Amino acid sequence: MKQTGMNFLRRKLALYKTGVEKRYRYYAMQDVDNTMSIVMPYNVKSAYRSVLEWTTKGVDALADRIVFREFGNDDFNATEIFNANNPDIFFDTAIQSALIGSCAFVYISKVDGELPRLQVIEAS
Repeated sequence: MKQTGMNFLRRKLALYKTGVEKRYRYYAMQDVDNTMSIVMPYNVKSAYRSVLEWTTKGVDALADRIVFREFGNDDFNATEIFNANNPDIFFDTAIQSALIGSCAFVYISKVDGELPRLQVIEAS
């Protein structure tokens, strides 16, 4: 099996799609805790719906603390490309996606006569 190329990456990401979608539901506080318990009877458990909120607070707290300063040994003018692509929004999106889904990709596209464009591709 060829282990390079876009099709390989798509197949690899498809293996983790359900887990990543669950993490995004946790972050959006939409996932309800449906675990069965021998400690709590069903009639008591069905009287309330608990949603995990600590994941949102944890991701946001970490994302606020991560600060991008510069590229080290910038032989390819990455700082110039980064600064031309709205670095505040780009970096925040990339960090948040990486913290929630455990990975994020940066797609670099080149248009003739312009600086390359950067786009964040989320794990989902």
